[in-house]
Amino acid sequence: MTMNHKAQQLLQHLCRQYDRVSSKYQSEPFPVFAETFKSEFGYCLVRSPAGSQRFSIVSVNFTPEARGQGVLTQFIQYIKNNPYHYQGVEVEIIENQGLASKLLSLGWQYKSVLNRWLFAKKPTLVHNF
Repeated sequence: MTMNHKAQQLLQHLCRQYDRVSSKYQSEPFPVFAETFKSEFGYCLVRSPAGSQRFSIVSVNFTPEARGQGVLTQFIQYIKNNPYHYQGVEVEIIENQGLASKLLSLGWQYKSVLNRWLFAKKPTLVHNF
């Protein structure tokens, strides 16, 4: 899939911000942070919760021009290819059922059995590297 120019700019921005925050906390074995990667084409709220070794994507909101272009999928692939000190990635409370289905088909798992039962319509999915 070919991305339009705005989606490409958003993806590049997300990747640069990911590199910045990951480098900043690379010396910490269990970094704790929450940041919003903002761009004129959307934002992505990310965090690393206490005790977790996963990079967590909490919320995304892309402009209509950048949606449906594969930005989030490519961003997740970038994280996987550049893991820094993370041992996985987590996407929290997925409201987009198409995205949840796609991630599950790619081998992602529910964060917990409880999450699968209670939050099947808005799951949190994880993928360890």
